[in-house]
Amino acid sequence: MKKYLLLCILFPVFYNSFGQISISEATELISGYIKGAEGKDYRLYQYPEKLPPETKILTFDKSITSISFDSWAFFIDKYPLAGWSHPCTYLFVNSATGKITEKNWVLPPNRLDKWLLLNKMKEQQEVKLFDFTRDGSVSLRSGLTPSNCYAVIISGGYNMANNPKRYWNDCSAIYSALVNIYNYSDSHIYTLISDGTNPANDREIAPQVYDSSPLDLDGDGDDDIQYSATKSNISSVFNTLSNILDEDDYLYIFVTDHGDQESGQDVILYLWGETMRDDQFASEVDKVNAGEISIVME
Repeated sequence: MKKYLLLCILFPVFYNSFGQISISEATELISGYIKGAEGKDYRLYQYPEKLPPETKILTFDKSITSISFDSWAFFIDKYPLAGWSHPCTYLFVNSATGKITEKNWVLPPNRLDKWLLLNKMKEQQEVKLFDFTRDGSVSLRSGLTPSNCYAVIISGGYNMANNPKRYWNDCSAIYSALVNIYNYSDSHIYTLISDGTNPANDREIAPQVYDSSPLDLDGDGDDDIQYSATKSNISSVFNTLSNILDEDDYLYIFVTDHGDQESGQDVILYLWGETMRDDQFASEVDKVNAGEISIVME
């Protein structure tokens, strides 16, 4: 009688029979991974395409690299109502094993509009903008008249997906106050906001809803935004002011935007698609020989 030897070959068991998990399965894994975050103000995004090993994800002027395997990528903005930079998290799901790798970072993807928003934040209360109706109740300090008062307003936003409407609102508020309350002349206010006069979409007005920034900042029907927020335009504006202002003049500078730290007290300002170091900004301001300069940086 013949004897037969039965060989049992055991194969490793993956998440499914082909060793590849789907994007929906990856989403389920992430939902379980971040369980307990419900009710908190955060935004969870999913990149719709599988990433090849070690894919570089551009994040403003930096980048973060995915894991060394094919993966599904997720992004968590932990402070969605704050400007960048601030702590955030990238999660990569190994498409073969389902293992989740967490990488902490400080900047969002450049093309955040290409990522799918998976959750809804709590509804914000309705916002009522300030009323800057001209009433003549505020006077300039002694020795100043509107004829020798100037202003520069800068807001970069860096790109459409990371340029929230609140930046435009802040610029509108400052511009309206200068004109309607302090009687500044329109021609004395230099505005450098996102992509300038380009009609393309450049700001986020709701989660992943975009439009083009209105050029009229004070609601009088006239266009007020003049330039895009770039280093060359900032240099041009301060060159102009250096030829106009003297010790009898006053300059007010307002800046709202994203920023980041290089090291120590060396920091950068994010403009429209580019950056400006603090020493570069200081060099531009130093061109102006005004008697007094006030700077507000938000």
